[in-house]
Amino acid sequence: MSVMRAIFFALPLAAAEPQSLRGAFDEVACSGNGGLAEHTPSCYGGQFLVEKFSLHVLSYDGSTGIVDMKAEGPQSAECDGAEFQSDDNMITIENDQGCGLGNYEYSVRYCPDQDHVIVNLVKPYNARVVLQSQTCPSAGEVLAASVFWLARIHNWWIAALAFYHVLLAFCVNPMVLPKSPEMALAQRLLRGLLDLVVGVVKALILLGACLWAYRIRLLSVQKYGYLIHEFDPWFNARATKYLAKQGWHAFFHWYDYMSWYPLGRPIGTTIYPGMQILSVWIWRALKVFPSPRSPLKWEIPSSLVESLPAGWISYLPGHGKAEFSSMNVNDVCVMVPAWLAAVATFSIFLLTWEVSESSGAGVAAAVVMAIIPAHLMRSMTGGWIMFFLMELETYLLVKPEHCGPGYHEYLLDQLRQKIEGTVQDKAGLIISVKEIEPTDKGKLHEGTGLIMVPMKYNALVLQLFKNEVVDAEVTELNKLGFFCEVGPARVFVSKSLLPEGWNYSEAETAGGASFVSGDGTSWIRREVGVRVKLVATKQDQNRIQAIGTTNGEFLGPLPGEFDNECVAMAAFCTAFWLWCRSLRAPSSWPWALPAALAYASAVATWGGYIFVNNLIGLHAAVLVGLGKYNSGLYRAYSLWYALGTAMATLVPVVSWTPLRSIEQMPSLAVFLGFQVLELCDLYRRRRAPNMSGLRFCLLRVAVFVSIGVVAAGVCWVLMQLNYFSPWSARIRGLFLKHRKTGNPLVDSVAEHQAASDQAYDMYLGTPRYFAFVGLFFCWHQRTPAKIFPVLFAAVAYHFSLKMSRLLIICGPIVSILAGYPVGLLGDWCLEQVKRLLCGPIPAEVEEEVPTRTGGMGSIYRICKMLMWPVTYTDEVSAVEKWSTYIATKHPLLDRSTRLLLAAILASWAWREAQEPWEKFVHLCYSHAESLAEPGLAYEARLRNGKTIIVDDYYQGYLWIDKNTPPDSRVLAWWDYGYQITGIAKRTSVADGNTWNHEHIATIGRILSNPVKKSHNIMRHLADYVLVWAGERETDLRISTHFARIGNSVFPDICGPRDPTCSKYAAYPQPTPMMRESFVYNAVKHKLLPDVELNPKLFKEVHTTKHGLMRIYQVLNVSQESKDWVADPANRICDAPGSWYCVGQYPPALKKLIAKRKNFSQLEDFNRKQTEKSDYTRLIEKQQAETGRDAEL
Repeated sequence: MSVMRAIFFALPLAAAEPQSLRGAFDEVACSGNGGLAEHTPSCYGGQFLVEKFSLHVLSYDGSTGIVDMKAEGPQSAECDGAEFQSDDNMITIENDQGCGLGNYEYSVRYCPDQDHVIVNLVKPYNARVVLQSQTCPSAGEVLAASVFWLARIHNWWIAALAFYHVLLAFCVNPMVLPKSPEMALAQRLLRGLLDLVVGVVKALILLGACLWAYRIRLLSVQKYGYLIHEFDPWFNARATKYLAKQGWHAFFHWYDYMSWYPLGRPIGTTIYPGMQILSVWIWRALKVFPSPRSPLKWEIPSSLVESLPAGWISYLPGHGKAEFSSMNVNDVCVMVPAWLAAVATFSIFLLTWEVSESSGAGVAAAVVMAIIPAHLMRSMTGGWIMFFLMELETYLLVKPEHCGPGYHEYLLDQLRQKIEGTVQDKAGLIISVKEIEPTDKGKLHEGTGLIMVPMKYNALVLQLFKNEVVDAEVTELNKLGFFCEVGPARVFVSKSLLPEGWNYSEAETAGGASFVSGDGTSWIRREVGVRVKLVATKQDQNRIQAIGTTNGEFLGPLPGEFDNECVAMAAFCTAFWLWCRSLRAPSSWPWALPAALAYASAVATWGGYIFVNNLIGLHAAVLVGLGKYNSGLYRAYSLWYALGTAMATLVPVVSWTPLRSIEQMPSLAVFLGFQVLELCDLYRRRRAPNMSGLRFCLLRVAVFVSIGVVAAGVCWVLMQLNYFSPWSARIRGLFLKHRKTGNPLVDSVAEHQAASDQAYDMYLGTPRYFAFVGLFFCWHQRTPAKIFPVLFAAVAYHFSLKMSRLLIICGPIVSILAGYPVGLLGDWCLEQVKRLLCGPIPAEVEEEVPTRTGGMGSIYRICKMLMWPVTYTDEVSAVEKWSTYIATKHPLLDRSTRLLLAAILASWAWREAQEPWEKFVHLCYSHAESLAEPGLAYEARLRNGKTIIVDDYYQGYLWIDKNTPPDSRVLAWWDYGYQITGIAKRTSVADGNTWNHEHIATIGRILSNPVKKSHNIMRHLADYVLVWAGERETDLRISTHFARIGNSVFPDICGPRDPTCSKYAAYPQPTPMMRESFVYNAVKHKLLPDVELNPKLFKEVHTTKHGLMRIYQVLNVSQESKDWVADPANRICDAPGSWYCVGQYPPALKKLIAKRKNFSQLEDFNRKQTEKSDYTRLIEKQQAETGRDAEL
């Protein structure tokens, strides 16, 4: 072929005698029709004088192809990757300028019958060369020759370097080896091998992330054993045990008369049963293993252990050993959150991989998701480490008349009066005295006639240490700083010890007197929780004082407590992944079927399924707005919504809510809108296939307007019929600019308050900054799901700003977006290595989507056509062409440069990321340690440094279980109801749910009433009453809510002029109303002078070891009321013989119940003629007049 410039340099004789040389080849035969063999590489070779020539046709599709050429001899040369065209066997070289043939005239002809190539040179020489067909050398032959050559090299590093160049030539450089099928196969095999190695490494990291997610959540089990945490989980565990014992039918027809006494609670219609069902399935599945007494044991073979690197065995579960056995229901309930956390971690990997199209990003996201505090949190419990159990000594002066019966009880009472509340030198503030022991019979005190008795006693004491971090409540605030209280200790934080930028303000927008951060997003004011670090402490006779600072990491306003929804997060993430998977291509829509199943499981697990419902609906609507609507999207969303909603209605607590609840109407509107869109498309395909885009657009506008008018009329009629359910207080709070909902019960829950900057810092940490960067990586992917993380982030951030509990939904999206820059950068760097060794990755063939006209897609195409000349300038085009030229003409330079850049980026990223990552891991483990506290127990330090477990609350409930009749009724604040029924196994006047506002208000009235009035009500409802007391004084700290919630239903408690019940307060000094209340007297019973419950009304039957729980028996209980409530005839059933039978208050409380006003709050817009509470009217008035919440 005349392309070979080396021919012309090898013709010295041809220049002198051109005709004689040409005549020698005039008789060469060339005949036949056809062309070069298609799709099969072919080789040709020949010789002219002393020069050898070879030609390798790499590819040919019948008209165009690519050829490599080479000349060997005195004038050796080569030309690779030249493009050619073939027309009637005449071959024309397209890019011969790159081969140095610009000054020559030549022609090339292929002879099909003879299967050879004739090169005719016209200018500047006249010559002809015939290249005969030859067998192309195989890749194996080339490698064999290379290995043989390398075997002769004795120096190992020279051999290694030479082998690298051979491998590089074989896999990369087309100028060395011919591109045969064997070479292409070898490239694919090598890339496949590298992909396998990288894939195995990523799989191991992913497995480690899932294992990490599991193991970090076992800290509580390792410390406290299989103990259920907090409040709500005890109800869940009790319901799980009932389901396991009684079965499916009984569970969904279970009316529980042990809670909400005397009304009872229909469990089957008020619970999200997903977690219980899953737990029972796991419990039954584990029965295939032997009992824990004889578990199935397995360990890694010793031969494999020896082959592992030193120390690696410690990273494996159980250090390479495992035991498998069945578990009881309680233990399964404890372990389910840890198991499901691993599932959620894996789901985040799949979701991130799908939306980012990068497995590396998925692995990075999984690692973050495994330990991020926003996912770790279940309910925030305090680790109170400043309380100590000490053995102390003192003496008492006793009158001789007290010697005799009751002597020991008298000594205990006198010691409490003398010691409790005082500060003892080198001990601290005495909180509670327990377990006294006289060390001597006593001696007569000279001159007084009293007996001096030396005493030893154990006491729970409060000690504050310099540099200790404590949680406190702000009680006073002025321009100089603020005071906060840690139990009975008082801490002052000066303005100079606040972080830089915090200033004092009395502006109404800041909520009155407060300290406000520089950016105005955080504040400190009265009744706000704050975390401070102590910089100095001081003790005097009756109090402990300290100076603190909030200038430090994780100090400042506290976000409150949270619930862990680990099971729901696994279901949510799985549903999101399957939804995004259904959008990968129009043919992927069947994936919406498992997405609907995952959504149904999310519905059955947590009420937060509304977030999933609306986020997927929003994503589908945005895709339409972006011009991405197609038949695949229509089928995917329609299938997901129809099937998912149908299955959601099967959950009793949900029922028809998806079709009636206002907050779920957007997803329904999207579904109906999709049906209209598809109806218009169907009409166009079948009736008017030639309709222009403009006419089709006008048709759709007309159809939507018509249907919209009809739909608006239908909605108006349905609203008049009260068909739609109103906004709930919690949902409504997500869209208010105020923090108060108008419901004092909801407003009293800390987790329903807005999240602060400190909350984001504590629960999202460093990854949130990476997540922000990740937002810029969400636009280059091909999948329509690429926009999903952006919407997820926007919605999650908005909701968490309104309700701190919803920081939990920020955990997954922060993990996803944080994985983008890390994973995409890592994958790009690895690809440069593969590119150098194996060449560029072959382009994937995308599924072709038919172009639709008359919609948003047409608008975007027109905009692109108009904007393309402006954005895609000649300079950009030149850069792109230059890049392509370098990549194709100089691949080794291109790939080496890429690899060098990748090495620099990877090195820089590794160096810069180490410190932030270490801080984040430290943060996660700090939170894991604090979250490991189950609430019912916590750690305390003895004076000698020994750590003990204080489990007063748990032991108190166990005491009730062992020492009270089975039919006993226990009254306490509604928070403790789940623990009463779950641990104490006794009937509770309330449980931990907020669904009956009026009943909770009745309990608030009982606890805040004066002792005598409280007893008059309590004797008809309870046999025992308990309070949380001790050093935390829990019930006193939350007691304001008792009166405030009670007053919203019983306005006579605080009166209409004081809807926030400011006259009922325990701190800094108890108000007269507080002093008279039952809860104050029950907490301080015999702990303060003149504070004692009437012994004719209440009897103290048990106080826990450290005084944290006090239990009283209600005397003069009305047996008549108790029997009346227990009589099934006095229950109201929804039908004869039905299981749904609501209990009633006993007749003796008829007058009290008649005083109640059914609570109406801000969201009750569709209720007519309902009088709102004074509290609600105050919130409405304050918000309307000042634009801020009422100062409570």
